[in-house]
Amino acid sequence: MNLHEQLESYKTQFYSDNKKNNFFKSKQKLDCANIISKKIPIKQLLTNSIYIVPNSEFIYIDYPILKHFLCPETYDAVSNHILKLNQIIVSTYGHFNIRVDLKSFTVTAAQRYSDIIQKFCGLYLNNEGHSNNIRKIQIYNRPTVMEVLINMFSAFISKESRDKIEFIKQN
Repeated sequence: MNLHEQLESYKTQFYSDNKKNNFFKSKQKLDCANIISKKIPIKQLLTNSIYIVPNSEFIYIDYPILKHFLCPETYDAVSNHILKLNQIIVSTYGHFNIRVDLKSFTVTAAQRYSDIIQKFCGLYLNNEGHSNNIRKIQIYNRPTVMEVLINMFSAFISKESRDKIEFIKQN
């Protein structure tokens, strides 16, 4: 069974054991992610969802996979993994880029993950620390509510970093 099949299987099992909420789904989704993060080794989850694009200075973040295990219990592991990849790329190229696939990302997802998004913005998208090492941030599968999302986190993102964001159209 490949990783996608495993993720779907564990998610299906979780909702089979726990009636899917029509309201107040955020906590339930975080609980499901926590369960999944305990069933599949975190290293396997991280290396399949956040990785260096071969022969490039890009860190790729695959939200469609990441969302299955992203929860407060995994935030430190995710942050540390991104930092480690950042250091590898910067040591080679002197800078790094981020490419993120936001397919299925919503305002409620932004609210659910606001703690780690704020942490990420504070580390990489303000005018301090690692933000000077970022050349560009490419966003694939731009959510229709992208402007709302940027406004939600604008206090944590410098104007210089906002200018580095590129929206990439999928073919």
